[in-house]
Amino acid sequence: MCLGHSELIFFDTQTRAWEEVPGVKGAEWKVFQTDPRTGGVQALVKFPAGAMEPPHHHTYGHWVYVQEGAKVVENLTQGKRFILSNGMYLYTPAPDVHRVTYLSRCTFLFVSDGPFDFFWDSEQQGVIIPEGAE
Repeated sequence: MCLGHSELIFFDTQTRAWEEVPGVKGAEWKVFQTDPRTGGVQALVKFPAGAMEPPHHHTYGHWVYVQEGAKVVENLTQGKRFILSNGMYLYTPAPDVHRVTYLSRCTFLFVSDGPFDFFWDSEQQGVIIPEGAE
């Protein structure tokens, strides 16, 4: 149940167009909804194989559920490393700094606790996409 909505919401996600994630060139998403109470975002996100998100953090925590593919999430704040693949879930609290490497093309559900933002915590200020990635 989404606490901020009082109406039923239904749509075919395949009819939504992929758009570039703001501030994250190389990533695409389909935003399903934004919670009017918290500003939290619910979206399907995809990255190409070999992409790498350098160290970054967000103002609000978020969870991911991997639908397809595999990625490595390194939580640099807590010194923990997770390999996520189909059917796996991970919650990252704010403002933990983390780095993500995509082992294969990866599609995942992303849900944030508040409005989406992105802050780079390294000299590399953008996603690294290998040449020829799809």
